[in-house]
Amino acid sequence: MKQLISSDADDVQQDISGEKSIAGLSLPHARVLLTSKEESQLWRKVDLKLMPIVALMYLFCFMDRANIGNAKLDGLMTQLKLSGNQYNVALTVFFISFSLFDLPANYIIQFVPPSKWLAGTVILWGIVMMLMGFVKTYPQLAGVRFCLGIAESGFYAGVAYYLTMWYPKYMLQRRFAIFLGAATSAGAFSGLLAYGINFMNGDRGYQGWSWIFMLEGIATVVIGFVALFVMVDYPSTVKFLTPKEKQYIIQRRGLGDMYRANVNHGAPLRNHILSPNDYQQLRIQHISDLVIVLLVVAYFSDKAQLRSPFIFASQTIALVGFIINITNVPNGVKYFGTYLCVAGPYTGGVGSIIW
Repeated sequence: MKQLISSDADDVQQDISGEKSIAGLSLPHARVLLTSKEESQLWRKVDLKLMPIVALMYLFCFMDRANIGNAKLDGLMTQLKLSGNQYNVALTVFFISFSLFDLPANYIIQFVPPSKWLAGTVILWGIVMMLMGFVKTYPQLAGVRFCLGIAESGFYAGVAYYLTMWYPKYMLQRRFAIFLGAATSAGAFSGLLAYGINFMNGDRGYQGWSWIFMLEGIATVVIGFVALFVMVDYPSTVKFLTPKEKQYIIQRRGLGDMYRANVNHGAPLRNHILSPNDYQQLRIQHISDLVIVLLVVAYFSDKAQLRSPFIFASQTIALVGFIINITNVPNGVKYFGTYLCVAGPYTGGVGSIIW
């Protein structure tokens, strides 16, 4: 039987004899077998090649999306003379463009190599983020936020699609939790950066909020160019795997398919008298614990090969957290409730996407 080798853009296709092919390689009758040790070494090799760069890119994606909150604390509202709902509108237009361009952007990744498409989107939104540091008026801010939504629209679901080309179904949630955990960490990392960048307030005539956008945008562009050279595409096209390892990954994916909210962390704390620096420190402490919860739930969900019980439990936890925060309880209890508000949607969201 002639084996079909496809281009990196082909996911599932039929060869000339009608035999099913996955990610560019057909499944021969003789299956590739690996020992448990060899399989562990293979997945570790794949993890080290794929996960660090996609997690790092998403960390900057989420950080660039949310750093307008840090900019608000560092003088954005005052210098741009924002009033009424103008700040909220500037936040909202991002999600309008993100939603409008999400579907077409993620259709493109089926025809463009992921290493080029995903890295290219990172570079594009990094440039947009740098431009945000130079805005002088409210319309300019809203316009650049709209463009940021366009630039980021192809990334999140694009990475989800990309990872499904590599991992069997019941190995995906742990990997996607690592990826999503980068977004959770972004809140802490962004706050820490904003705290340090704030000391540049007034340098070269720019306020601290401008430096936040410009410096984080430059860092994002650098990460995008690194990704161009570090990322790989599909199992059938990479050079760091042997032919046997490539076939095993494709084989496992085929068999695996046969069975079966951006929450504003610590927002209630803003109702109390806190300096921006105190708020950032509490926020960092709050978020770091959530990454642990995300990874633990993902591990047990993959191990049990179950999704729905963990999703329902996560949403119940979130519901309890929101109930706590709308009731008249002490502030310490409300702060604990915010952990539940975020831990529930994050852990349940990963399960829903992978399911």
